[in-house]
Amino acid sequence: MACVTLSEHIAPLRAVYTRRVSWLSRLFSRPYRQTAAIAGLSQGPVEIEGRVEALEELVSPLTGERAVAMHYRASTPSAVGAFGELPGNALRLAVSCSQARDFVLRDESGAALVRVARGRDIEQLHADLVGRHGLGVRAEASLIETGQKVLVRGQVVEVLSDSPHRRVPYEVVLEAESVHAIG
Repeated sequence: MACVTLSEHIAPLRAVYTRRVSWLSRLFSRPYRQTAAIAGLSQGPVEIEGRVEALEELVSPLTGERAVAMHYRASTPSAVGAFGELPGNALRLAVSCSQARDFVLRDESGAALVRVARGRDIEQLHADLVGRHGLGVRAEASLIETGQKVLVRGQVVEVLSDSPHRRVPYEVVLEAESVHAIG
């Protein structure tokens, strides 16, 4: 029978614990590098500011305004009982979702292609809610429009070469994790 020391038993457990802790720390605390210029970006997590240039636009079903991203919130009227509306938010449906399109983020040093999760079709969702619940649907939308200044947090996934034969008008490709309007 081979003799096994206590440290030999603990070593595999320590490795599993270390992997879990590093995974959790990455999940809850993304170390974004604040970068002053798009031209200086390298691969990895970044936080960058710039102005939006649309490649494709969405249309708000509420106002008809054009945007590259929108966050939609809606609620339906609560159920009506035998003696009028039920108290509180009984049987009230609340919906919150986002929809976006890829866009170019530009600052004085250059441009980045920002890829975003496309999200849910808000125009269709709004039409379904109004069709089912009538004009009692309360809805609002926050828009990110062309020309607006935004803060983008995400991962630089590709840095393009400085070749004069480059056919795209941006230097880097960024996978966005969040986009927030500034000011």
